[in-house]
Amino acid sequence: MPFEDLEAGVNSAVVASLSNRTLVLNGAVQVRGIFERAAVGEFGLVQSSSVRLTVAAADAGSVARGDVLDDATERYQVIGIEPDGTGLLVLSLQKQA
Repeated sequence: MPFEDLEAGVNSAVVASLSNRTLVLNGAVQVRGIFERAAVGEFGLVQSSSVRLTVAAADAGSVARGDVLDDATERYQVIGIEPDGTGLLVLSLQKQA
């Protein structure tokens, strides 16, 4: 079995086991991932919140900055894409009004 196949299988298992949110990418594709909302502080004060969704690259297709992810209650714009080198992507999101 090629390493790429093993890596894809592991990524699928990790996302399936740890995912906690399903969002729809650009109104068309459901993407399941690990959703995190963490406070970002400076000098002990909370300045904002960091919202991230970790997904398998194969599931996200050709996600790009500016794309929209939403569910029935919240809408986010992709403001950053960080490949982790193992087939996962960390999408930095900004909540839209």
